[in-house]
Amino acid sequence: MTKPCPGPHAPTPPSLRLPSGACDTHLHVLGPYDRYPMSEKRGYTAPEAPVSKIVEFLDAMGLERVVLAHVTAHGFDMSVTLDAIAALDGRARGVAMVADDITDAELDRYDTGGVRGVRLTPLFGDAVTWQAVEEICRRIERLGWHLVYAPPSREAWEQAAPRLGDLPVEVVVDHMAWRGWSVDDPAGIDQPGFRSVIDALAGGRVWLKLAAPHRFCPGDAPWSALTPYARAMVEARADRLIWGSDWPHVRVWDHPMPHDSDLVDWIGEWATDEATRQTVLVDNPARLYGF
Repeated sequence: MTKPCPGPHAPTPPSLRLPSGACDTHLHVLGPYDRYPMSEKRGYTAPEAPVSKIVEFLDAMGLERVVLAHVTAHGFDMSVTLDAIAALDGRARGVAMVADDITDAELDRYDTGGVRGVRLTPLFGDAVTWQAVEEICRRIERLGWHLVYAPPSREAWEQAAPRLGDLPVEVVVDHMAWRGWSVDDPAGIDQPGFRSVIDALAGGRVWLKLAAPHRFCPGDAPWSALTPYARAMVEARADRLIWGSDWPHVRVWDHPMPHDSDLVDWIGEWATDEATRQTVLVDNPARLYGF
C-alpha cells in the first residue's frame, strides 16, 4: 500500500523576473497513468503531472528550460521521461534512474533521448554502496554524463563529500546535500556537514543544486533560516550552483505545500544581483546539460 500525497498549487506568476534562458534543473513528470503505469514498488501515489502541466508551470514561472529528474513512482521504466523530453522539443534534458543490469546499448539510447546524468541515491530505498557509485560512474564516463548524489545522513555525507571530486565524472549534489546538515544545528555555517558542502564546491568538480527549501525549513516562505547558508554557497562558488523547483513536490506530507511563485522568488534571497542569477539559472545549466 502506498501513501497518497497532495498535488501542487495552481501556478501563479512570481514577482522575480527570471533571465532569458532560465532553467529549472529538478522537475518530475508523472503520467498520464493510463499510458505510463506506476511502479508497484513505489512509496507514494501522487496526482498526475504530465507534459501539459509542466508547460503550464514553466510558462507561469518564466522558465524556458527544464531538466526532468526521473522518479521512483515510475520505477526503472524511463519511457515517461524520455517521451516528455521529446515532447518538450529541445526545451528539456533528463536525469535517469538505472537498474544494475542496464546495458550499454540502453544507456546509449537514453543519451540520444536527452539524458545527461544518473540519479543514484539511497533516498530511493536500497542502500547505495561506494562500490556501486564507482561502478556507475565508470560506465557513464564515456557518455560525458554526471552523477546525482543525495546523502542519506550526516555521517554518510561527511564520509562521501571528500571523495566526490575523485570520481571520473562530475557530481551534482542533490537538494543542497539535504540530510547532510541542518539549519537547526547551533554551529550554523560552521557545522561539519555544511563545511563539507563548501569544501566540495571549492574542489571544482562538484555542483550543488539549490532546491526544495521547504524540506529544510518546514513552514512558509521565505525560509529565512536557510538564507545565510544559500548565500555562503553563492559566495563560495556561484559558478558551480544550479537551481530546481522540485515540482510537483511529491512526498510533501508533514509541512505546507509550497507555492511555486514563492520558490522562484526565493532565488532573490540569495542570488541578489542579475549577474548571479544569469550564472546560476542560465549559464551553469547550459554548461552542465548541454543546452
